[in-house]
Amino acid sequence: MKRDLLTRVLLVVAVVLLALNLIMTIMGTSSPSYAAKTTQYNIITKSAPDMYSSDIQPVLDKYSSEGWELVSAFANEERCYLIFKK
Repeated sequence: MKRDLLTRVLLVVAVVLLALNLIMTIMGTSSPSYAAKTTQYNIITKSAPDMYSSDIQPVLDKYSSEGWELVSAFANEERCYLIFKK
């Protein structure tokens, strides 16, 4: 008797879970996709003295207004490099 009741309860729970799974799939509330997205990189090269002058700020403003994010900036004796991603 008790075993028959346990079997019925487990069967009802399984059916309810399957029904909820089906309803969630139909409603389209699936988890967000973390698939690879296209990322663009843009490397801007300036002469090294320009990096420490006020000429660099307009470049940063221009690219940030277009939606580019500054990822890295580095320089050697001759050139400076600004790396943006979008």
